[in-house]
Formats: sequence, structure tokens, C-alpha cells
Amino acid sequence: MKTELLLVLTIATLVLTKDCTKNGKRGICKPLADCKTALDDFRKYKRIPQMCKDDEGKICCVERVKASEYGSNAPLGTVPTPVQSTCEPIARNLTAARTGRKAWDKCLEYQEKLIYPCRESNTPSGGMIRLDFCNRKPDSLIIGGEDAYEGEFPHMVLLGFRNGTSEQSWGCGGILISERFILTAGHCIYSKEFGPVTDAKVGILERSQEVDSSRRYKIKRIIKHPDYKPPQKYNDIALLETDREIMLDNLAVPACLYDGHPINDSSAMVTGWGTTVFRYNKMSNILQKVTLQKFSDEECYKSYSPNSRGIRLMKKGYNSTTQICFGDWHEKKDSCNGDSGGPAQVKHPDIYCMYSVLGVTSWGRECGHPGQPAIYTRVAGYIPWIESVVWP
Repeated sequence: MKTELLLVLTIATLVLTKDCTKNGKRGICKPLADCKTALDDFRKYKRIPQMCKDDEGKICCVERVKASEYGSNAPLGTVPTPVQSTCEPIARNLTAARTGRKAWDKCLEYQEKLIYPCRESNTPSGGMIRLDFCNRKPDSLIIGGEDAYEGEFPHMVLLGFRNGTSEQSWGCGGILISERFILTAGHCIYSKEFGPVTDAKVGILERSQEVDSSRRYKIKRIIKHPDYKPPQKYNDIALLETDREIMLDNLAVPACLYDGHPINDSSAMVTGWGTTVFRYNKMSNILQKVTLQKFSDEECYKSYSPNSRGIRLMKKGYNSTTQICFGDWHEKKDSCNGDSGGPAQVKHPDIYCMYSVLGVTSWGRECGHPGQPAIYTRVAGYIPWIESVVWP
């Protein structure tokens, strides 16, 4: 009787236990709570578990086995397979060579550390493997402003004033560029209504998102460009140092800084939580993105010439060395109130799954007016200053 019962239980276990494959490794379908490796991966790296097909509610669990455990159970006389202690380099078509330029090399460092990190394999003889944490979905043309998706712009930062005690006190954007520094517009370091910038949220999609200490930081030091003289909009750029090192992961990845090398910048994506209608005070809750056209220096100078009406904040007119223009000739597409300090960016042509920041949103006379571009601080003109502060 006992033998028959044991046989029934064994058969039932086999029926209920289903094999699966994850990243080429054999696993077992289990509830998430019963899989330590999946729980660890989610807590440490925000890695979403792989669900089992036709086994609702269960995930494919591949347990890690220590090499020492494997050795003790190996058949007598078995020769251990050498374990790879380092990863293969990132594929050449996905990355670029280091140049010795601090900003460029840091971009490569963050790509290797956060997008294609080298991690221990789940198998005893697998050694170290290179993972792929790229959040980017297939390319699509952004026709008008639309919601970004989680992780699409992991360098976006939301800045708060007066300790971020109200929804209205979160009013500018920023760009994560290192573990301790955020790039923003010079005029975003102080709010007439709320006072100096005090807080920063990183790795978020919604401005109203409640976050823990790993996503919210205090501003320890404000460094405006030495030639920024408010209310004038020239040299409208600043750096913010956080009170502690920012926890980087696949939702918080520093952006690359454009240094002037040849690039296709005929259009750029602009992102922010600002208003979507000119002179409308309601800010967007979900991060917005829009693709804008680059205006030539001649067109920018024409729109912002010294004699133009209403440009008292740029009395000398447009400066092509330190400024750049983006807008749209035919549609109401633009950055707007609340987007200041955020980036105008392109997908990096050489370093895959990273963004190259061309400009910092500065100002415009009327957002969303066809044929009227907005002014962005040209990042390439400030690389030496940024490097001297962030990576001295």
C-alpha cells in the first residue's frame, strides 16, 4: 500500500512539475515566491522574470549552482570544465573605441556597466556571461508629442524646489550624466515662487510617482556656469551635485554628451514633464517625447536677431557657438513650460542603446508655434567645463 501511494505521489509530482528553458538553460516552472534566483534578479537588477507558457502564474526558474557543489557531485574521474572568469567584449557593431576624452570614455563605461554588464552565469560551468539590459523598443517615428514608456529615457531627471513638498514644486527637467551629477539649465537652479532647487527624482516615468531613497536625492551643490548672468539666456547651463552617489540600474543610466564629432542631428527628440499647451499651467504627469527638426544657424539668427521684437533675454541675438535651435515648420510641436533643463537628444550612432545629448532646453518666445524654433544650450560648447567639474 505504501509503495502504491509513493508511486502515485511521484507521478503527480512529475505531472505538476514542468520543464522550461530560459536563456538556453533548463529550468522548472515555479511560483515566483519559490524561486530565489528570480527574486534576487528582480531586487538587484529589476530584471522581469520569464513566465512559463501554458502554466499560468508560474515563472521559469533556473537555480544557480556553485561550482564547488557541482564538483562534489561529479562522477569519479570527471575533469572539471574550466570556468570563464571574464566576459567576451561587447560586439564591435554595438560599441566604439575609447578616445581618452573623459565624457566619451565615461559613456562607454556606463554602456558596459549598465546596458551590457558582465555577470555570473546560472550554470556551474557557464562562468561569466554578458547580459543585455537594453530597454529600447523597435524604432518608430514620433509624429507628435506622445507618452514615453518606462526605461525609454533612463537619464531623465525631475527637479524639485522647496524640498518637493507639492506637485507644483516639481518644475524643471534634468539630465543624469554620472553617479553624482545632473546637467540642467542655468535658470532651473532657482524658482521665483519656491526658491533654490533642492531635490531630484531619477528613474521615473510619472511625475507623481512615489519613490524610495534609491530614486530620490537631495541637491548638495549647485554649480552654474560662470558666464551665466540671469535673466539673460546665454550660457544657460548648470550642474547639480547630489548628496550621495546615485544608484544606477537599467532605469537610471547616465546619458552621453555630444562633443562635436560628426553626427546626423537634422532632428532630435525632446523629452520632459512640461505643459502640452502654451500658457496652460497643468503639467504632464507622464514623461512626454517629441521629435523636432533642427533649424539652420541662419534660420535661428533670423528668428532671434538683435533687432527682433520680444527677445530682451537675448539682446545680442542668437549665438551659434553656444546655442542650437529645434522646432517644426508646419506642426505645433515643441518643448514648453516645465521642460526647461531637459535634453534634446539623438540615439547615439556608435554606442548602441545610449543617447547623445545635443542640447539643454533653454527657452522660446512661444512654444508650439509652427516655424518658430526654441533655443537649446549647445552641449558641445561646454564639454571642457563639464569635464572639469564632473570628472576632474
